[in-house]
Amino acid sequence: MLHWLDDAAIDRALDAAFRVASFGVFRIATRYSAGPLVGGRNEFASVHDAEWWCQRLAAVFGHAETIENTPREYCVIVTAPVDAALAARVADLQRRAKRRATWARRRQRLAGRLWRLVRGTVSERRLLRELAGKHVALVGNAVSLAERDYGTAIDAADVVVRCNRGILVAEYSHGSRTDWVVTGLPISRATAESRGIQRMVWVSRRAKMMRNIPAWMFASGRLHMFSKARDVHLARELGKIASTGMKAIDLLAASDCARLDIYGFDFGASHSASQPTRPMSPDHDFDAERRRALSLIEADARLHWHP
Repeated sequence: MLHWLDDAAIDRALDAAFRVASFGVFRIATRYSAGPLVGGRNEFASVHDAEWWCQRLAAVFGHAETIENTPREYCVIVTAPVDAALAARVADLQRRAKRRATWARRRQRLAGRLWRLVRGTVSERRLLRELAGKHVALVGNAVSLAERDYGTAIDAADVVVRCNRGILVAEYSHGSRTDWVVTGLPISRATAESRGIQRMVWVSRRAKMMRNIPAWMFASGRLHMFSKARDVHLARELGKIASTGMKAIDLLAASDCARLDIYGFDFGASHSASQPTRPMSPDHDFDAERRRALSLIEADARLHWHP
C-alpha cells in the first residue's frame, strides 16, 4: 500500500498505523509499475530502496528491519526485532518460493521452445516494413525524462516504441501510448494486453535470458528476435555489450520511417526508470553509446534527439 502514496500521504498513513498497532509487516514495491497510467500517473507514487523505507518506518515505529529484499521488485520490512524462530520460518518460506519459481521457469522454457518451433518469429524485413513512411517516437527510460513535458509530442507519433519495462512515470512527460517494446526482460501477457503492445523486439542474446523468454510471447505472433549480426556488430563498435536503448536506435534507424524522434536518453547521466533504485549496469559503455548515437543523428536528417 505505501508505494501507492506520495510522501505526505506516507507520513499520515504511518502515523495512523502506529496508533492502531506498534508492530507491522510491510511489503513494499521498490520499482515503478509496468502497467498503464492511473489518473495520468504511474500507479506507484513512491519508489525507493529497502534502506530508505527502513529509515522511514523506524522513524515512526522505533525499529524496522528487512526480512526479504528482492531489489528489482519489492522488500518486506517488519517493525519489531526478528527472533531466531521467525528468521528460520522466513528463510524456509523463501526457499520454497524459490523452488516454485525455478520449476515455473523450467516449464516456461519448455513451452517457449515448443512455440518457437511451431510459430516462429517476425522477420526483420517484415518488422521494419511496418515503419515505412511512419513518424516514430522512441522513448528510453532515463529518470531525467520525468522532468520534461514531452508526453503530448510522444503520443502524437504514428508508432511509439519503448524500452525494457516501458515505464510510464507521468502522462505529461512520458505520454501514455505503447505500440512496440524493445526489451531483454520478460513481459507478462496481462501487461502487454493492458498496454496495447503490438510488437515485441527481444534484444538479449545471452543464453540465460534467451531461455527466459515467456512462451506466450512466441505464441502471440508479435515477437521479433534482434539479429545476432547486429548485436555482434554493435558490441564490436562500442567495446561492450550495447544497451537495449542503443539496440533500439540502431534497429529503428535502419527502417524507412519518415521521422524518428528520440526521447528519454541521457546515456547514463541519470538512473533508469526500469530499476530506479539500482545503479546503472557496468556492462555498457554509455559514453561510447552517446558518441555512436550522436553520429547517427548527425548523419541522418530523419533522426531527432530530445535531451
